[in-house]
Amino acid sequence: MLTEYAKTQKITSGSVFVTKTGKPLDRSTIWKMMKALCESARVSKNKVFPHNLRHLFARLRNNIIVYIRELAAELAQSSFVPELFELKFSKDSAQPLKFDAGNGATITMSGVVDRVDVYRDGDCAYVRVVDYKTGDKKFNFDEFNNGLELQLLIYLFTLCKSKNAAFREKLLGGASELKPAGVLYF
Repeated sequence: MLTEYAKTQKITSGSVFVTKTGKPLDRSTIWKMMKALCESARVSKNKVFPHNLRHLFARLRNNIIVYIRELAAELAQSSFVPELFELKFSKDSAQPLKFDAGNGATITMSGVVDRVDVYRDGDCAYVRVVDYKTGDKKFNFDEFNNGLELQLLIYLFTLCKSKNAAFREKLLGGASELKPAGVLYF
């Protein structure tokens, strides 16, 4: 990856990472850049230390490896195919779901779906909503029964009831009917 970067930047010798003026980046310059980046990301400067960043990098790397292995195993045994990623509910994609709240008021649902999978079987396209979780989030059936834990199901039914023709055609892929298949925390 670093050699590819060097090739694209036409670096054949010397320092790979340099300042705008062409001087090699040293530790103090990198430190200042990290502090400025963290400040713009609203991360407290007193949390910005090389050890913390190495720990964060290692944790993210390990999580990504686990996710890739789990995703490969899940896709290997499933007929669902990932179709859409980071889908925003908007007028340009899946129309927001609107609820009549009474007294002429309307509640509009909008949001982002991490992944939408589709399984096509004849005239039916089955839709599954996948939500990536970084913690130990588990579906709680009691909360669902009490009207909580509905976000993914609302997303799923919003997708299946969308009136946006271009969006529906992408999910249908030749089928004539969209049907909800389920939701998955990943």
